[in-house]
Amino acid sequence: MTAAPPRRRPGPLLAPGAGGAVPSFLTIAALSLAASLIVVASLAAGRGALDLRDRLVGSATVVVRAAGLESPDAAAARAAERLGVVDGVARAWPLEPAGVDGLIARLVDGSSSGGGAPRLVAVEFKAGAAPRSATLLRALKADGLDAGLDDHRPWTSPIGRAAALSSLAAATLLAAIVALLAAMAAFTTGRRLAAQAGLVDLLRLSGAADGFIGGLFAAETARGAAWASAAGAAAAALAVAAWRLAGGAVEPIGGGVLAFNWTDLAWVAPWPFIAAAAGALAARLAVRAALEDAP
Repeated sequence: MTAAPPRRRPGPLLAPGAGGAVPSFLTIAALSLAASLIVVASLAAGRGALDLRDRLVGSATVVVRAAGLESPDAAAARAAERLGVVDGVARAWPLEPAGVDGLIARLVDGSSSGGGAPRLVAVEFKAGAAPRSATLLRALKADGLDAGLDDHRPWTSPIGRAAALSSLAAATLLAAIVALLAAMAAFTTGRRLAAQAGLVDLLRLSGAADGFIGGLFAAETARGAAWASAAGAAAAALAVAAWRLAGGAVEPIGGGVLAFNWTDLAWVAPWPFIAAAAGALAARLAVRAALEDAP
């Protein structure tokens, strides 16, 4: 009894690599790399803005001027002790004079350093229980201290607006990248359609519907876009991981740190699916438009 011949898997109808598949792969991979980096950077920027806002909401700086024979350091220590017992204050401590002269000059018009220079006291508030500025100033005045308050809370609105603009810019760039990816897929599909015009004509003569032909090109384009996007996303993930392992960070105004979290890498995973969907849709529309114009 003769053995049955092995079943062979039929090959693809469309010739792989036709119509400039390699340049398309590289372009889509580059676009996905850029998109993934934008997503991760946007997440880090948003997290940094929230951290900086929380720091500003939860703290204040007091400028203490010595009066009479009291030394500036003694006045600062007394102010910190008095503020430490105010309701809503978690802790207060004098800042070291070294390195804060520039900040003092900005807070106190034209103040110069020296023996009678003002001192700074940092105040940290309890979460959700920050006292009013007037309450802090009354407490200081009750102890006979000459002090001014730099409340950081008014800075939170500009930071919130900057964070919102940053998110909007990132979303706009991502939308533009998806549009470019779709345009690249449509262009490549047009070239592949022209390169395999004979096969397309044969399929149409055999009774294949335009939708079936469009599905063939859409499936092939989706596979290529998914692999290319996966390569770009993987390159972005490796770059971010290397930067994170090297301790890379950006320090903006306020001393906050914008560092990439490992969880940010999960946000690059959807890009192969997004690229595949955008590529398939663009390819199907390109084939439909071309076949409608064909005789």
